[in-house]
Amino acid sequence: MKLTTSITDNITLPVRILHDFAEHGLRKTELCARVDHSVELFIRRTAPVVTGPRSSSVRQIWLLHGAGMDSLGFDIPLPGWSLMENLAQRGHEVFACDYRGHGRSTRVSDGASVTPLVVRDDVVAAISLLSRGRTRTKDSEEQIDEVHLVGVSFGSVVAPLVAKRLNGHVGSITLLGAVFASLGGMTAGFPEFIAALRSSPGGYAFTTEEEWGEQFLHDADPRVLRWHEVSYGPAYAYPIGPYLAVASLPVDSELSTISCPVNIVIGDNDPFATVDDMSTLLSRVSSDRTRLTIQRGIGHLPYVEAQAEQVLSLIEDAVSGTI
Repeated sequence: MKLTTSITDNITLPVRILHDFAEHGLRKTELCARVDHSVELFIRRTAPVVTGPRSSSVRQIWLLHGAGMDSLGFDIPLPGWSLMENLAQRGHEVFACDYRGHGRSTRVSDGASVTPLVVRDDVVAAISLLSRGRTRTKDSEEQIDEVHLVGVSFGSVVAPLVAKRLNGHVGSITLLGAVFASLGGMTAGFPEFIAALRSSPGGYAFTTEEEWGEQFLHDADPRVLRWHEVSYGPAYAYPIGPYLAVASLPVDSELSTISCPVNIVIGDNDPFATVDDMSTLLSRVSSDRTRLTIQRGIGHLPYVEAQAEQVLSLIEDAVSGTI
């Protein structure tokens, strides 16, 4: 059943509201938004509870997750480890969606069909639908408010694609555990991995628990590591489409239209991200406000590892325009 509800100050949306509550000064909403005739995306929203006029300093941030994960990774139910809550407590309106085939979004029949361009179009549709600042131009075309993108791993491939499609409505891009032209130390063995994936029934595969500690989280709190192992281990079937795409990096090398601040954070123990790749990526954007931060001892998911507080501050710098 369709419900109509206002989840922001000035827009009323036809959506399915699954859960909506406020606690500790934050409002958390879970909803489904239909982005085409057959696909609904599950979307999380966390924002400060607004009791008066909305402050002009409130910025809208969209978090784009990695392959084999979903939006819950940004809202880990462990004290202090929810990136959504941490950003919202700094005064921002934060969204994260499950890509099609991931998490609680529509389970497509062929997991190989979940390509970067398909994910891009879904994310753009979701942002356009949920943007709090939609207005009508003289040509009656909908315009969206400025948004800020944070992409992790495969999300770092999607974020520039989304930014290009939104054409000037992106205030900043932050890439965490980014991949661009290669897969670093994993490049040599990746063709064999892809060959095995292609035999996955229905285009869905699984990650073993051991891979989280060995490949993804080099310096994480044991509770955080265990949460990822349980949440995205053998019980979680993920679409193989994103992995097939990154076997042919770069997905998009034409980045000259991106002029907003671009902020990149990688760990020196990340098996996928390399300094050379990040330097190449930054050389291809037209922005004169870029920053590359390399965290010592950190792996592929810096926002949930030992220096997560610095990552939070670096995201804040990008969102506030101070890089």
